Amino acid sequence: GKRHYPTEQVGSQRPVRTPSEKAKDRKVLTSFAGIFTLLVFFWAIFDQASSTWVYFARDYLELYGMAPDMLQGLNPILVVALTPLFANVWSWWGKRRNREFSATNKMMIGFILVITCMVTMGVAGWMAVSSGVKVSGIWEMAAYVIITVAELCISVVGLEMAYDKAPKHMKSTITAVFLFTVFVGNFLAGAMSAVYPHVNPGNYFMGLAALMVVVAVIFRKVGKRFDAVNT
Repeated sequence: GKRHYPTEQVGSQRPVRTPSEKAKDRKVLTSFAGIFTLLVFFWAIFDQASSTWVYFARDYLELYGMAPDMLQGLNPILVVALTPLFANVWSWWGKRRNREFSATNKMMIGFILVITCMVTMGVAGWMAVSSGVKVSGIWEMAAYVIITVAELCISVVGLEMAYDKAPKHMKSTITAVFLFTVFVGNFLAGAMSAVYPHVNPGNYFMGLAALMVVVAVIFRKVGKRFDAVNT
């Protein structure tokens, strides 16, 4: 595809931005800051799937001959399978209502799904501990389905929003800041997972659900403010 690339003016000087233009750039970054800060908590919980969920599967789930970490394979399979479906759903909704379903509303659905996912894991944890026997691996499989749908509502939509809503000269910067939320979320996930061995798994996952309730409430307000500024 290289022959289709636009000709690059090597050595051309970057335009000098005026103080007022720089102030506008800072305003754009500020409008994204609230959204991106809350996305960190999504990634922190999403990445539990590669740590605490594996330990939970090993100790508390009946896996029907599968290794505990094999359940992680559901996520990429579901992403590939569900992405076209969701693209059609958003398109169908927009045509039916004659207006686009906003990115922040899609992401809000994702946060609600993350809460549902953590409650599912919490209930499975409580059942396993109280009964003293392993519960069905279907509990975690269901959680994978829910968290993957949440990922499609938050991660995919958030990346698109970061690029689409940013001014032309800031698209790469805003996209980079979005990806930085994944980096920060990974560190927070590590700190959270250190607590897991010392508490009841049901309490741990329910604690994450409670955290996401707070995040979702804040996101609702931040999302409305973001839409008001960027529409």
